[in-house]
Amino acid sequence: MTDNNIEKKEKKVRMITVFYSLFFIIIGIVFISGAVIYGFGADNKFTKSVLKYAPFPAAAVNYKAFINLGELRNNVESVRRFYESQDFSKVNLRVDFTTEDGKKRLKIRERQILNKMIEDKAIEMLAGENGIRLTSDLISQAVERKMDEYGNRENVKFRLEKLYGWTLADFEEKIVKPSLYREELEKKINSRENNNQAREKIKKAKDELENKKPFSDVARDISEGSTAQKGGELGWFNKDQMIPALAGKVFSMKKGEITDIIESELGFHIVLLEEIKKEGSNDLVKISQIFVRKSLFFEWLKKQMKNYKIAVLLKGYYWDKEKQEAQFRDNNLRSFEEKIKNEFQGDASVAF
Repeated sequence: MTDNNIEKKEKKVRMITVFYSLFFIIIGIVFISGAVIYGFGADNKFTKSVLKYAPFPAAAVNYKAFINLGELRNNVESVRRFYESQDFSKVNLRVDFTTEDGKKRLKIRERQILNKMIEDKAIEMLAGENGIRLTSDLISQAVERKMDEYGNRENVKFRLEKLYGWTLADFEEKIVKPSLYREELEKKINSRENNNQAREKIKKAKDELENKKPFSDVARDISEGSTAQKGGELGWFNKDQMIPALAGKVFSMKKGEITDIIESELGFHIVLLEEIKKEGSNDLVKISQIFVRKSLFFEWLKKQMKNYKIAVLLKGYYWDKEKQEAQFRDNNLRSFEEKIKNEFQGDASVAF
């Protein structure tokens, strides 16, 4: 064997050695990262760096669709950024996330986001099973509708970056596409059986209002919202706190005006605009509502999700098959969340 051949062979051996060394180093990093993430629930600079490149799952749906842990934590960070960029002190929603109380509140938001991501994934799978496919044209049209709801494109881009640290691509992936899958699936399901009972109930409320019955009395008699017993009073909101189906209408109204029946993915709403004020750069509205919940799609979805095998892999959680949601294992966190719900003066049917 010539010196040249020996040199080539040695070079090849060195390259193979380097390759396998790097491979095992990477495997070691991934293994260690998985141990600290799943075993200890670590969330630090090291794990954040790893999650940018390694798709660790936070949950699995039917063992073929996964909720990416890195994406979950990015979404939680976006919510944190949103709250920290706003002054909610006037509506008692300002939170310091560095305190123990604040950390618990952020953990509650993480649970809510995780459940939303699991539900979105299940809806996407169910949409596929029902022959629904989102075309690029359909997505583009939905994005343009959202642009119209929130203002011009440049304004939306600015607000997304400022409030959430998102790009328009993030907005499309995290908000538009999941909403569109749900909308298209709900349309298909409701085409088989519609919400006639709910429609009749909200129409009765509208008729009573037109016959001059006080809004608060109609709300007490008919509304299904958690604030029905208070005459439908919800309190103060800015535009970013309200679901788009309501925000687009309410923030174009005058004090004392009542909307027509508004249909959202949650149900049917009639909203009274009681007061308007400005706090810094935020326009705030005080509203009351009459709300009738859509039950068909929600119930259908929960029934379908019970047929899926769902596993939550993230430390500190388990999947509650009965409630069909991820729950805290920590009793103290569950009690704290229940306390927050009882103290909150808003209503989940209009707030994000």
